[in-house]
Amino acid sequence: MYDKLFTHNSNLTAQRRTYMVERPYSCNVCAKSFSHNSNLKVHRRTQTDGKPYQCDVCGKSFSYSNSLVVHQRAHTGENLYQCNVCGKSFIQNHTLIDHRRTHTRERPYSRNVCAESFSPNSNLKVHQRTQTGEKPYQCDVCGKSLTRSDSLKRHQLTHTKKKLYQCDVCGKSLTRSDSLKRHQQTHTEEKPYKCEVCGKPLTRSDSLKRHHLTHTG
Repeated sequence: MYDKLFTHNSNLTAQRRTYMVERPYSCNVCAKSFSHNSNLKVHRRTQTDGKPYQCDVCGKSFSYSNSLVVHQRAHTGENLYQCNVCGKSFIQNHTLIDHRRTHTRERPYSRNVCAESFSPNSNLKVHQRTQTGEKPYQCDVCGKSLTRSDSLKRHQLTHTKKKLYQCDVCGKSLTRSDSLKRHQQTHTEEKPYKCEVCGKPLTRSDSLKRHHLTHTG
């Protein structure tokens, strides 16, 4: 009986040793062990929302080890990439490449439809909106949509500005003198813009332009 018990205990100890040898990679969060380091890495992502690499200074986590290395340079002040024109240093190489364009005035962002080039990518996006008709900025007062944020700001001033120009016929006030002139033409029936194709008179130049399109198809 003692021989059997000894044999059983020996086998159990051997099994435990085998288990420990076969699973040397242990998770520091839940203590679960794995036989391969790659399995541990996959497991860690489930513990850290896919970001197993954590900065020991600020605690920020990253999905990839090289992202952590770049981030840690921000704490150490290490700037590996230096501009040979002005001497300014950067943590990442692509940031240095973008910076160098400020010296060369290189315009790398090209619109594939009209081949016009732009320096910052934001200008390319604005230009593309003029090509596609996209107007993502909407006025919360009147609902008018515009292609650019600065255009929206200027437009919103029309709602808050004093309206200095008043129509002496109906009393309507407007912010600009040219807007008042166009408005007054609706009272006088004045139509100073004449189509040179068919002779039709119109009150506004933009109306004439739209009318011209009816002749050109």
